Amino acid sequence: MLRTLSRLLTENQLEQSDGGLWIVPGTGQQPFAYSDGDDAEHYVYDVIANASDTSSTSAELESRIRDWPSEYHFTSRRATLLRALDLSGMQRVLELGCGCGAISRYLGEQGMQVDAIEGSTRRAQIAHSRCRDLDNVNIVNANYNDLSLPDGEYDAIFLIGVLEYAKRFCPDAEDDFAAVHEVLTAIGKSLKPVGVMITAIENRLGLKYLLGATEDHYAVPYIGLHEYPDSAGIRTFDHDDWQGILDSAGFPEREFYAPFPDYKIPTVVMHEGFLDQPQAASHLRGLTSRDYLHDFSSPVDENIFWKAFQQGGSLLNFANSYLIVAGRHAGNIDRIACNDFVHVSGQQRKLAYRTVTSKRRGALKVTKQRLAASGAEDISGIQQLCMDEDYIQGELLSETWLNTLMIWQDMDRLVPLFRRYHDYLKDYAHNNEAARDIFDVLPFNIVVDDQGDYQSFDREWKLDEVVAPEYVLFRGLFWFVFSNSSYFMPLFKKEKFHSTHDFLLECFSRLGLELEKHLPDYIAFEENIQQKIGLYTQRDLTLSLNAGLSSNRSGLATYHPRVYWAEQGHAFSEGSSLITTAALGAERQEVVFNLPVSLPANSRVRFDPAEREGYFHIYSLRVISTDDGADEQTLLSLDSGVKLAQSAKMHGLTLHGGSSRAVFVANNDDPWFEVSLPTGGKQLQLIVEMDWPHSEEYEIVRAELQQLNNEWQWEKEKLVQEIAALKRERDASSRTDSTPQQGVLTRVFKKLKG
Repeated sequence: MLRTLSRLLTENQLEQSDGGLWIVPGTGQQPFAYSDGDDAEHYVYDVIANASDTSSTSAELESRIRDWPSEYHFTSRRATLLRALDLSGMQRVLELGCGCGAISRYLGEQGMQVDAIEGSTRRAQIAHSRCRDLDNVNIVNANYNDLSLPDGEYDAIFLIGVLEYAKRFCPDAEDDFAAVHEVLTAIGKSLKPVGVMITAIENRLGLKYLLGATEDHYAVPYIGLHEYPDSAGIRTFDHDDWQGILDSAGFPEREFYAPFPDYKIPTVVMHEGFLDQPQAASHLRGLTSRDYLHDFSSPVDENIFWKAFQQGGSLLNFANSYLIVAGRHAGNIDRIACNDFVHVSGQQRKLAYRTVTSKRRGALKVTKQRLAASGAEDISGIQQLCMDEDYIQGELLSETWLNTLMIWQDMDRLVPLFRRYHDYLKDYAHNNEAARDIFDVLPFNIVVDDQGDYQSFDREWKLDEVVAPEYVLFRGLFWFVFSNSSYFMPLFKKEKFHSTHDFLLECFSRLGLELEKHLPDYIAFEENIQQKIGLYTQRDLTLSLNAGLSSNRSGLATYHPRVYWAEQGHAFSEGSSLITTAALGAERQEVVFNLPVSLPANSRVRFDPAEREGYFHIYSLRVISTDDGADEQTLLSLDSGVKLAQSAKMHGLTLHGGSSRAVFVANNDDPWFEVSLPTGGKQLQLIVEMDWPHSEEYEIVRAELQQLNNEWQWEKEKLVQEIAALKRERDASSRTDSTPQQGVLTRVFKKLKG
């Protein structure tokens, strides 16, 4: 594809710099306030510049994700936002605020001529590098206000994560609403008569903000819900706001999509019309909102809210983000906003086997295709099937099971459901033996239709060998527990199940089936398949079978250690950190971090063992350097918890006991150790040998101690108030004999001291 000089370039008389950027003559490097930070953007620049594959589905880039900025710029899920739309037929488009080029790259891959404007020189350079093999993409490094947009030029103008900053572009506007109106009015003139404006932005009334997640631009919770007091020229808008804004700016026709969890890295994108369907909430099962600035764990199961919002017809109003297609020609907007939903399989798969599942509005078929056009390898023993299927309406069998579990917590009600599922598997195996696709006939892939019959769908994987229905029953029950572990906690407590293993044995026993002797083979077979497509390791599956259930909604009983690093005199930051997952339990494990930087002597390393209270053991902490294959060099070695406590700064932690019996107690949800490196090194590893026992007894004792503390605080407050009242009485009294009052005060102080 040959790069053509668009009217934006010629009418503004832009010139091309030595680095390939289009710039306003004589301006040089542009000052621009927005940045992910020097370290983060230098890392993104270096990775993209040295990557052999910079495509929108690059597994190479995804493998280099180390933190939130790199995830945002490297993940293939960025483009999921636009996969919900039909962009075919668009010849020339404009992207305002293209950032580091992830969306520009996707648009260029669709074959259209792209003008992408970015104010930051460094980010524009990164975008140019990301699109360096696409001659149909022009990266313009200029301030929006320094450019004149050509009239009637573009089929579409994209503003992805841009309009919340409108007041920054239009500082003279009366308020944030007027600023958005000004920007939209200006770009409206640059659209063709049937052209569209496509924007994505957070919803200020999104569920995650109602639940306490921080506002993405101000890093504090609830500010959007309070209509942005003391606005700094940045704000988002709710659904009603957008209706008024678009009407006033000359965009009378519009369609809304809701990306989930949000527009930044969505997994599923649903049209506003589909959100009214009962099946909508099922697409959101397992998805949780993210706070990109702080650790955030939703205090509730969000799917309960999504289901309630769907039933009340208000799911769109509380979606975390919006994707909006707006213009003046309804027919063209309907053509572009053509899908009811688009769903991309999760990142736990190898990218080569991820799929895009979509349904066109009004169609009776669902289409599945691979996310990446190439790169999938043949897998020994299993074949991936991507095909069109009939769209089946009804409730997922897994939802029927979950509803029963949540309401009743009763094995006597669950086992008949499992028995019917087993009977269905036996019938399916008998009638479809040659198909070899029973492997994927799971409760998540069965719809219970209006007549109560089972209809299987999305049988994506076909085995080369025949497997028994009992193996499929095992994997169906196991992944159901894995996906809904928090809801099983009351049942496990009631039935005295200590693990998923106990639950599975009981289910098979009640169905008159043998599991114990088959279980090792089932696990081995399951892990063999999962490792090939990249889902989970055998250790994860084994741990989840033998461990108790987590009190959070993450599926596994896990915690999340984190490491920060900083040179001497610099502060720790989220951009210079790594996080990983470890399993709760008494078993020792090594938590290993590969630091993507070199550090000089006297640099500091902070280790956050978890984001929770509790007790744990650390048996050793080491920092080693393996520079370019040289012999391993130990920069720091602390071979006991006692030595760690003596050498490190500690926050939110106390050490009890000594020698090998030493135990750390975290008394808040942000405990950490900080150590200094006496010497510097490259290719650093932090290796911590530790365990974090998962103890129900600890939770019971902690709750009781908290209750005692609350009672003591209440008693203390009463005594303080009594003292204050007596003092006031003493001061107001004109009597000279104060002995009785002093006696009372003495008794009160003695009680308080005791």
